[in-house]
Parts: sequence; structure tokens; C-alpha cells
Amino acid sequence: MNTVQREDRQFGDLKGEIFWLTTAEQGLIAVTHLPASGDGPNTPVVMLPGMFSNRRFWLSDKGIGFAAALSAAGFDCWMMERRGLGESGKEGYLKAGLGQCTKYDLPAVQGLVQAHNEQPAFWVGHSFGGVLIAGSLARGALNGEHVAGLVNFSSQLTVGKPFLNWPLSTSIYASTKVLKHFPSKLLKMGPENEPPQTMRDCVRLVKSAKSHKKPNYWTGFDHITAPVLAFGSVGDTVDPAEGCRELMVRMNSSDAKFVLLGKAHGHRQDYDHVGMVISKDAQQEVWPMIIQWMTDRSGKK
Repeated sequence: MNTVQREDRQFGDLKGEIFWLTTAEQGLIAVTHLPASGDGPNTPVVMLPGMFSNRRFWLSDKGIGFAAALSAAGFDCWMMERRGLGESGKEGYLKAGLGQCTKYDLPAVQGLVQAHNEQPAFWVGHSFGGVLIAGSLARGALNGEHVAGLVNFSSQLTVGKPFLNWPLSTSIYASTKVLKHFPSKLLKMGPENEPPQTMRDCVRLVKSAKSHKKPNYWTGFDHITAPVLAFGSVGDTVDPAEGCRELMVRMNSSDAKFVLLGKAHGHRQDYDHVGMVISKDAQQEVWPMIIQWMTDRSGKK
């Protein structure tokens, strides 16, 4: 891993910086750093959004978002953007895949964070972001000794996802072959179009997680012992809660908690897939839950 470039960046009233890293197999990724702005443990938090998204899911250009709240609570935030998305640039776009992300890019980010903050980091993933983090940790690409805990929002592979299953998945191969990208922006699925290989890897991962053959996605999950806080929601039709719970229980953590968000469980909303992170109600009841959970576990590794 090499740092190609570093740039100071202002997010509203918050001062941050962006690092661009080169990794193996034509990897170029952007990592935005938002230092702790309030009193707290200064524990690093690495954040990875799901498909079709970028750093703005966690932190807007005006300095609004979950990362800003974590910074104010005294956490040291690092937001990664996958190859070809956000500020990572288009180098190697056509070949940018999720396998490279788990094997090379996530460990490179771990190395960058450790070089600036030696404390074990919490890793936060939304949707496929959590899937990739867990897979990288299970394979040993991410060093578990430097992981303080995992926080997953709607991360799962085994329930639903019809367009990633055969025969609908054939449309992904056809469309990306013609367009040289997956048209998520046109389909109003998110602000980022995905590289062709990334979408094909999504199909592969879902098939692997649903397979009874080994090795599959679950290989090595018994090696994941870090504390886990996982969220699912009654109102999430993209990644149903039962799949999110399954991903958590496959791990071998003695400190694991699953939160099912919904009005029937005393929450303000039956949150949808992104609302559990970015809505105003989530700011009031979900964010404090995570901040307290992280605070209780900071410095214990």
C-alpha cells in the first residue's frame, strides 16, 4: 500500500483530509479522515457504505452525517470509497471487483489507520459494506487483533435479493457488458454506477452464501470473535431482518447483539434500508445506541 496523494478538506465547520491509496491489482481508493472533534476515546472507526453509494452516505460536503456525530463524540473516523466510486477515481474501473476489495483494499485501509492511530478500530458497514468487512475478516485479510468490534446495518446475503439470483442475474451480465457499468443512477438505486466486475461479484457472493458446498462465503466465520452490533429493520424490504440476524449469528462472538428496529419494538419508525442510518429519527435513537456501544468497548482489546 502506498499513499499517492493527501489533501486537506473542509466539511462545513469540520476539518478533515483525504488520502488516495494504491493497492494491488490496479487499486486506487480514497479514504476520508475526520479526526475526533470532541472529548472521547479517540478510537478509530472505519466506515464502508453499501452498493451504489459513497462517502456522502456517512458525511455530507457540509459536514452532516453519522461520521460527524461520531467525531463530536470523540471518535476518529475513516471513510473508505471502493474502486471506481466517489473520489476513488476510475483507474482500473472495468476490472474493479469486490474480491479485490476484501483481499487488498480493506487491509490497506487498516494499515493506513494503524499508521495514524494504533488503537484497534471499529468497522462499520451498511448493507454490502458489512458483508465485505465480515468476509475479509473471516478470510484473515483483515487482522482481527486490530478490530475492536463490528457494526452492521442491514448486512446480509441469504434472504430476498431476487435480481442477484438466477435467472434475473443474467440481466446484470448483459447490461454491464453493453454499458460497461451498472446503471444504478438511472434506476434510482443510488448516486453511484457500479463497475461491471463489482456487480458480477455481487451475484457470485449471493450464490456462495446460499450454497451448501464448501468453501463458501461462510468459510472462516467461526474465526470472527470481535464484538458485534447488528441492525435489521421491520421496514427494510431490500435486506430483510432475518438475513441480517443470520449473518451475525454465523460469527463466533461472545459479545453479539441484534437490534430489530420497528415501531412494534419501541422505535420511532419501521425504518427502510437507508433510513436506519440517515433519517432524523435515526439520528435521535440509532446513533446514540451505537456511540454508547462503542464507548463501552473502547480500549478493551
